[in-house]
Amino acid sequence: DLSGNQLTSIPENIENLNKLIKLDLSGNQLTSIPENIENLNNLIRLYLNHNSLTSLPVSICNIANEEGGTQIEDVRVIQNCLPEEYQSDPNYDCITSWGTQDGCD
Repeated sequence: DLSGNQLTSIPENIENLNKLIKLDLSGNQLTSIPENIENLNNLIRLYLNHNSLTSLPVSICNIANEEGGTQIEDVRVIQNCLPEEYQSDPNYDCITSWGTQDGCD
């Protein structure tokens, strides 16, 4: 659980934590997620609520287990600054909770 730590970025070497099942990055100051998040082969839940995200990598819903099947089930992005177009984009169908925060440009 890395929530509420005032993180402004996720280290590029996050992909080395390939045993993670749940990653909670809520309540930080993140503006983006690295593309290599897709290498977290065991990740099932990713919580990104209450950050300042303005974009998401297309690969976020392509996190797959070692056998190649899609694994991620629950991605939450409540209270971020993501454009509304993401909600209707099929590339982001793994996102279960949406919401924009006040004060976004």
